[in-house]
Amino acid sequence: MDKSVDELVEEGFHYLKMGMIDEALDFFQNLVDRFPLEPLAHLGYAVLMDNIGREREAIPLYLTALEMELEGMNLRDALVGVASSYRTLGESDEACRYINRALKEFPEDPVVLSFAALIYYDKCDYREAVYLLGKAMSLMDGSEDYDKYRSILRKKFLEIKNRRN
Repeated sequence: MDKSVDELVEEGFHYLKMGMIDEALDFFQNLVDRFPLEPLAHLGYAVLMDNIGREREAIPLYLTALEMELEGMNLRDALVGVASSYRTLGESDEACRYINRALKEFPEDPVVLSFAALIYYDKCDYREAVYLLGKAMSLMDGSEDYDKYRSILRKKFLEIKNRRN
């Protein structure tokens, strides 16, 4: 039986977890070539690029996935991913555009709220940032889904703490 695209994406992330970056890159490039109309292939490749610090290359992949039919957590992950990538590149207007869409689609999601807090902080809207972070904190207790974002969010909040003005 052939593997689903979802299973293939997980297989590709196995290379990343093993530190086999070149193999992961080749795997996802081949996956996108094999399934050009499959949004999960593009989303997986985008997440890989994002994870290895190649946000500029991740953005078009996120956008391609968003143009296709994504639903549920895949939609959330694409919106948060593209917003976060734009934020990392200092493109705060674009980051706000996508995180606001995520907030509209997922208003009670602690992952969305946490990333929104980072983006609003960067835009100097501290009141909204604190509100969003407080709301996220009130919703994240026991959220297994939040756990997979915990380390990246810690890193991003630590970057804010260590920033020189």
